[in-house]
Amino acid sequence: MYGFPEDFKNYFFGSILQTSSSAGNLEGFSNGILISVAMVWLINYIIVSSGVKKGLEKANKIFMPLIFVLTLILVIRGITLPGALDGISWYLTPDFNALLNTNVWIAAFSQIFFSLSLGYGIMIAYSSYLPKKSDLTTNAFTISLMNCGYSFLVGFAVFSTLGYMSYATGIPLDNAIDKSIALAFIVFPKALSMMPFAGLEFAVIFFLALVIAGLSSSISIVEAITAAVMDKFEVNRKKSISAIAILGFLGSLLYTTKAGVYWLDMVDHFTSGYLLPIVGTAEALVAIWLFKGDKLLNYLNNLSDIKIGTYWKFFVGVVAPILLVGSICLDIVSLIGAPYEGYPWKYLALAASASLFGILTSFVLSKLPWKRKVHSWDEFVKKK
Repeated sequence: MYGFPEDFKNYFFGSILQTSSSAGNLEGFSNGILISVAMVWLINYIIVSSGVKKGLEKANKIFMPLIFVLTLILVIRGITLPGALDGISWYLTPDFNALLNTNVWIAAFSQIFFSLSLGYGIMIAYSSYLPKKSDLTTNAFTISLMNCGYSFLVGFAVFSTLGYMSYATGIPLDNAIDKSIALAFIVFPKALSMMPFAGLEFAVIFFLALVIAGLSSSISIVEAITAAVMDKFEVNRKKSISAIAILGFLGSLLYTTKAGVYWLDMVDHFTSGYLLPIVGTAEALVAIWLFKGDKLLNYLNNLSDIKIGTYWKFFVGVVAPILLVGSICLDIVSLIGAPYEGYPWKYLALAASASLFGILTSFVLSKLPWKRKVHSWDEFVKKK
């Protein structure tokens, strides 16, 4: 793999994931992964079932500061290594030709949709816990800037460390960068193992940060589903999270098989690259053009010092949907000629169907009668 010793690659895919030869060869479960997934769902259950104040809020108060401190430690350590400046320079040097590559755009908005939790219902669930007169515009700007700022900060930790690895091994930096899980679980561990001192300690810090980031994301997703089920069917929190945790664990079993990494890659591609942007686009179009976006605009401006102008409707309701849907269409056309990562079409079709299953299920459930009384948008605005 790009000049790296095969032992790191073989250890991760062979000993840890126990990866089979293809997506069609499930070959049973990888016991370590199965146990880990079960533990994650148990943690999700414990935290979400504890409620908003004692569970979700308390977990975020612990997780968020901790992951920020761990990241700062990695950044400070990384920039002190020889060759770090070369890595940082490579990180900060733009390649404008990449803007002509639709794959880059797909990867970019897939990442921002995932990191900002757009299209999952997470932001809707979280915002429902805010006070009635909350400044939603300022909150939205703050969350977006802090999220992107944190991602930018993490880049210094990653590329300074990769710069050191390139310096120590002579491998060019552009060959040291890999995508998907390989960067986090093969390339970066290799770089950490080469540190002149405290490599093991910083490896522990790095993976602890990854675990916390993963847990915070999964808890957010589970809370969004739980909140929707509670509101839709007037089910208490314990029953709701119990059903979701059981079904979620059963649905995760595919990814704990020895072919799980293949299915994770394919489902993630269709979910993050296609479905989340489509859902986000649909939400924007419905909110702006069907449910009287002017009233939403007035409501937001009445509560915030940051005023949104009429340009907002144009960019969110016209420009963004065109760019997102256009990029997706171009990528679909490219897939026809070259299937994603060379996977057989029958497996890609199954992965795309699995991605669609969640949306179709949500649509069917939304057609069932609400147990709790809901108001139209006009009634909501008047009430506010």
